[in-house]
Amino acid sequence: MSWPTAVIERLNTPDRDMLERQLSALPDGLGQRILDDLAGRMKVTEVRNVTAYLLANLKRAREGLFNVGEVVSGHSPEKQKSVAIPPSGEKKEVKRARREFVSGVMAEIRGNYFSS
Repeated sequence: MSWPTAVIERLNTPDRDMLERQLSALPDGLGQRILDDLAGRMKVTEVRNVTAYLLANLKRAREGLFNVGEVVSGHSPEKQKSVAIPPSGEKKEVKRARREFVSGVMAEIRGNYFSS
């Protein structure tokens, strides 16, 4: 896996090791595409928390929702790939979260975001 210099500069060694294990576990070079997407995004906008950004994209990739953004150089929109995971045979019922729970989670996120 080839780590862009801009990304390496923003990560400490334990975080990088942890992220590399997770990125390497993804199929078909998807981990490298996630790193390349982050490097491209860092060229056009500020990424405040590189570790959180990568963890969020790892989660999306595992769920089949990661799409390479347009900021990655060398990729035109028609060449972008969506990673799809075949649906399981049974459909899961999704329950709506309570308002109090969502408010608490959002308050925690805001606190973490603005304290960094």
